[in-house]
Amino acid sequence: MIFVSMRELRAGSASLLDSQEEIVITRHGKPAGILAPVDEGAFEDTLKAIRQARMLRNMQGLRSEAKAKGLDKLKLKDVNRVIRSFRTRSKA
Repeated sequence: MIFVSMRELRAGSASLLDSQEEIVITRHGKPAGILAPVDEGAFEDTLKAIRQARMLRNMQGLRSEAKAKGLDKLKLKDVNRVIRSFRTRSKA
């Protein structure tokens, strides 16, 4: 894995794209993005895997937040009631 700053990326982006390693782009020393090699045949699968990983990370965050607020103990009927209530208010 290679770490490059935004400045380094702008200065040498063409040569970085030849790398077969993942490149972590940093902004002020903190990770801001990732460049990863992809072959044309696996592009869609790679993009799908990245999106699934992002979705799982977000779901874990939502679960942790719900647990911290005690919302993980709600019954399904209570959840459905809240959803119906919200939808009714949104239509008005």
